Amino acid sequence: MKRAARIVGTVGQAVVGAVSGPYHIHGIGFWYQALPGGSGVPEEDAIPARFALGPGIPSPGGPVTRLRFAVPQRAAVAIRLYDVAGREVLTLAEGEVDPGFHTVVVDGSGLPGGVYFCRMVARGFMETRRLVLVK
Repeated sequence: MKRAARIVGTVGQAVVGAVSGPYHIHGIGFWYQALPGGSGVPEEDAIPARFALGPGIPSPGGPVTRLRFAVPQRAAVAIRLYDVAGREVLTLAEGEVDPGFHTVVVDGSGLPGGVYFCRMVARGFMETRRLVLVK
């Protein structure tokens, strides 16, 4: 009896399409961490399983960085940027947000280079990400 072979991973090989699971997406031959709820469903139709705040892209970033965040149900969301002394320097998002995956732009062109902290708060959820602003 012949056994079927199965691919369990690739190293640097190009692939056509993408395969996804609940926490990883496989594409272009590399595994990388996705926001919770990643499922291969187009993002405009996807509803995440839980709140999440992704890392700044690019990181370290220049004056403009993007952060992705996930909201599983309509909720009041606040995303703020703080300096290393804990002072709020920017409010990036505040108000009711519909379920889904969203992106917020951090425009730090008026801020000095250095380390900052971005905090998302929503319905008992709180997550903080470190951002490095390079000038």
